[in-house]
Amino acid sequence: MLVENGQRLGESGRFVNQQWLWFNVAAMAASILGGQLVQHLSPSSALHVAAAIVAVAPVAVLFATIFLIPEKKARINVPALRSTFGSLAAACKKRELWIVGFFLFLYYFSPGLSTPLYYTMTDSLKFSQSYIGLLGSIASAGWIVGAVLYLRLFDQMSSKRLLNLSIALGVLTTAAYLLLYNEASAAMLSFCSGFSAMLATVATVTLAADYCPPQSEGFSFAVMMSLINLATASADIVGSFLFEHLFHSKLTPLILVSAAFTAFAFVLVPLLQLGDKLQGQPVGAIPAGGPESGHIVRGVISE
Repeated sequence: MLVENGQRLGESGRFVNQQWLWFNVAAMAASILGGQLVQHLSPSSALHVAAAIVAVAPVAVLFATIFLIPEKKARINVPALRSTFGSLAAACKKRELWIVGFFLFLYYFSPGLSTPLYYTMTDSLKFSQSYIGLLGSIASAGWIVGAVLYLRLFDQMSSKRLLNLSIALGVLTTAAYLLLYNEASAAMLSFCSGFSAMLATVATVTLAADYCPPQSEGFSFAVMMSLINLATASADIVGSFLFEHLFHSKLTPLILVSAAFTAFAFVLVPLLQLGDKLQGQPVGAIPAGGPESGHIVRGVISE
């Protein structure tokens, strides 16, 4: 839905922004509630109550799918199906798609701090579980502020400029964890990290959506998101391994390595050859003379 409608309207960036805005509104509430469950209930009871709450989510999604998503009904069309399968095969052969996928994987493969940070806050800084849950909500607040400011400050930026800005902020916020020493500093760092992550997500997910070829948007976008998820999970495993076995449970060297990996993404941006491409501008719709020579405007793609 996001890719098809985003490409049709030239609004992928705004759609991604809205998606993650409301995701983090929910995440903020969930983090507070999860921390309170762990703080006031036994581990097994907290797990059971959380599972009961989570079980409501599929029902809500089913309701939303039926009643909130408009969709035109269409009969089975064999020639159209064959054309779609042809588009899927063609998508796998697109050099640009492979380059973007490679970029996204390396962009997100930065030795993760998530698990090491949790153990540092728990074992070394002695934060309570409820406060750690509150930090998750504070990070979500940073995401929300980033989403709100995006429409005012970053919406009209080119894809290349927003990517470079997100990398710069990512390096700064990662390095800033060197200043982590108490609850107040953890709260400030969590907020800044959420704000930075919001811009990084809009920049990268919009890029993925813009490169998805017609008739295989869902498949191509799913592959892109899978690469991001694989890179994020792998990075957390690598970061945890380094923290435990190489850095002997010291967070400072891991922070420096993670910041350096994030900074390496600057070198990768030129590989995309984005030029002055605007956010939400489908790559297939960019004229040969560049964005400035075409008839594509925000919200309208003329034929």
